[in-house]
Amino acid sequence: MPADELKITPVTYKSNTHSVDEEILKMLGTRLDGEMGDYLIDYLPVRSNPGDEEHLVLAAIAQRNEVMSYLDVLHRSG
Repeated sequence: MPADELKITPVTYKSNTHSVDEEILKMLGTRLDGEMGDYLIDYLPVRSNPGDEEHLVLAAIAQRNEVMSYLDVLHRSG
């Protein structure tokens, strides 16, 4: 994805969270313009030591329509 269409942001969450996915989406929801369904979000844990109170992930965020257009261009180019 072109850099201007992809946002990579760190997200810190409490280690005692029951659902990491739900917590990350809840935290990112406040940072997005528009509806959550308009975006594709993925994340990669970068700090999750069992003894730490907080864990860190890097989240990649892009608008769904931009990702689909980009994938379509890649598909057509072979």
